[in-house]
Amino acid sequence: MLSICTCSCTDMNVHRVKAYSERYKLLSEGIMTGEIRKNDRCYQVGDVNILVEMVFDHNALLGTYVPSGRETNVKISCVDTFGCQEGYVNLSYSNVGLILVKD
Repeated sequence: MLSICTCSCTDMNVHRVKAYSERYKLLSEGIMTGEIRKNDRCYQVGDVNILVEMVFDHNALLGTYVPSGRETNVKISCVDTFGCQEGYVNLSYSNVGLILVKD
């Protein structure tokens, strides 16, 4: 079987990731249920991504993206590399708006 992750993590992880405004809207409303991301965080089924909405700030000197303050949680339900460039993965999401409870 092809190994997607080369690290030794086995527990569920929570990742804070940026999602630009248009994509954030589609993901947070459940219209889009997956995306391609660079696999620099050892994504695994069961992990949770906290999507942080990023909006364009026209007031910045050269214009930049800043957090809007909106976030939503999604659970990773599938990870595969089909059709992806080296180092990237397809992530499928479920449980959009998942509430995280700390122990």
